[in-house]
Order: sequence, then C-alpha cells, then structure tokens
Amino acid sequence: MSLAVVSTGQAEPAAGGLMPFSFGDRPVRAVTRGGAPWFVLADVCRVLEIANSRHAATRLDDDEKGVVSSDTPGGDQEMTIINESGLYSLVLTSRKPEAKVFKRWITSEVIPAIRRTGGYMVARPEETREQILARAVLVAQETINRSDAQIAEMAPKVEALERIAGAAGAMSVTDAGKILGMGQEAIFALMQRHGWLFKRAHGQTWLGYQDKVTSGHLDHRVTITTKEERETVRRQVLVTAKGLTALAALVQRKARAA
Repeated sequence: MSLAVVSTGQAEPAAGGLMPFSFGDRPVRAVTRGGAPWFVLADVCRVLEIANSRHAATRLDDDEKGVVSSDTPGGDQEMTIINESGLYSLVLTSRKPEAKVFKRWITSEVIPAIRRTGGYMVARPEETREQILARAVLVAQETINRSDAQIAEMAPKVEALERIAGAAGAMSVTDAGKILGMGQEAIFALMQRHGWLFKRAHGQTWLGYQDKVTSGHLDHRVTITTKEERETVRRQVLVTAKGLTALAALVQRKARAA
C-alpha cells in the first residue's frame, strides 16, 4: 500500500502506511505526518457516533485536518485525517459517555505505540530482506535518540489534556481559566492580549472578537430580563470546547517560552 498526505499547501509524504488499531470492535486507522500521529476522521466519527463526518471537519481549523490519498486494489481513495488537536476537539464536543474512555485509549495506548515505533514501516515490493532489516535498524536508532525528548515534550501536553477532558460544551471564561489552572484576572488578560476579547469604550462587559466567534472558538449567551416593563439585554462571552483546546495550546507555548 502506498500512501501520500495531501494538504492545501505542499504535500508532505506520510511516514509509512496506515496503521490499524481497534477500539473494541471498531477500527481506528492512524498515519504519521512529520513524525506526528494523524487519525482517519471517518473512523473517529464512527466511534463518537457523529453521523456527518464532513460537517465535523468544517468545525476544525485548517491546520487540524488534511487529506490522505491511499493506493488500494480498488483504486485511489481519499480520506480526511485529523491531528491530535482536531481529535480532542471532537472528543470534547461528544455527549457519548464512551468519549472519555476513547480519549484515554488514544492518549495511553495509541499515541505511545506510534511514538515508540517512530517510523512505522511498510515493506516496499522492491526491497530485499536485508534492505528492510537495515531500514528497521535505522528507524529503531532514531526512535531511541528521540525518546527522552519526546517524553519530556509529551508530559505537559498530556497533563493539560487530562485537565480539559472533563469539559463539555461552552463555558464561561472563568471556568475555562480554572480548567487551565489560571485565575480569573490571568485568563482574561491572556485572552485580551492575544486578540480574543475586548471591551467597548466605557463598557464593562467583555465581548469576543468576531473572528473567534466565526471560527468556533467563542460564543455569546444573550440573556433578556424584564423588570417593571423594562427589558435588559446582557451578553456573556463563552469559550467552546474548540476554544478551550486552542487556549490550552497557547498556555503550553507560553510555558515553554518562559
């Protein structure tokens, strides 16, 4: 089986072929791209019981998805793939009780298995047994050289994902800050500094920038109350599951840069 990754930019070849995993009786296929694990969107949606995988793809950022072209006996087949960030965004929006179990399976079994092997290999038809063995030895050595750095890199990422795993649906900025281990002032300051929130002139209410609402990172809750025939409209900015994932990544980048 030959495999290539197609994106909106320059295509990057996949490191090896599709790797089959099984979540219960449901297959979940993965592939490495630039050394990172990517997952077949249709497989993930079947596990999470998301009926429309194309609609699910529209909720993800461009850098969270790509297209794999697989050369099968029936001809070329294109499949949408998603990276870790995209997968966690879908898990967080799923109301299926099994979603948390699936997320834990991905982080504790699938991703470590992919990173342990590093260069998952599919034998090429023209290769001799000696060439296959030589290539396997090189892959093993590269994996050993990377292992310590990968463990150090993954530790804060897994910790952050564990914190956001229990979150579901949109939430207040304060609640998002608690999940990310930040105080109220700190999370609001971070989001203002990075172009997520603003206040109108002489206003007291935080609002989300339209591009963050359009991209699905933020939402607004509108509350209308009536007192003595007078209506009061109040808007509260909310952080979506997708926004929480993006904020977690932002917090991690700042921590590494510190």
